[in-house]
Amino acid sequence: AVTLFVFFFTAGEASRAETTRLMRDIGLNLRIIPKDTNMDRFWSTDIPDLTMPEAYVHTLAAHTGLSYSHLVATLRRKTTWRDMEIIITGLLPEICPHKKMPMSPTLERSTARIGFEVARTLNLKQGDEVDLLGKAARITAVLAESGTSDDIQIQVHLYDAQEILGLEGRINEIKALDCVCFSEDDALATLRRQLEP
Repeated sequence: AVTLFVFFFTAGEASRAETTRLMRDIGLNLRIIPKDTNMDRFWSTDIPDLTMPEAYVHTLAAHTGLSYSHLVATLRRKTTWRDMEIIITGLLPEICPHKKMPMSPTLERSTARIGFEVARTLNLKQGDEVDLLGKAARITAVLAESGTSDDIQIQVHLYDAQEILGLEGRINEIKALDCVCFSEDDALATLRRQLEP
């Protein structure tokens, strides 16, 4: 009985140490949004109410003081399409400086990936051609049911989303995935200082 207790205790401690090491090595996932975003609205909708120049993602990609594995520029907006409330999500192909495999889909222009509920409600399927608020698009995938707002989103190339929403050259979020994890106690404060310029 004592041997089993010691074994499980030792295995538990080793597991906890390994998990801590893995989490440190994975790094942080950052959501970079416009500075003056209404945070009450952001936390309730998960969509920034303001936009910023698309050029910010390229400036960030050229910055040498921040380590990351993937940068994804997005533009998200709620709108109504065919009498249904949807979320248009425009995605720019990922910037991966270390030649890693992209973590999000790469969308071609004039194509769309639609959420489960959009497909079910509007009776749409892969291969269908649709008029998406004045922009022709071919559905290349129906996303699996997630039970989240992703079920009502339509993913398109960023430039198509900008055209559809009348927001050329604008984004409202940059996802920086697998950012370096600093040894300091407040890694987020360090990252905010680096990102501020």
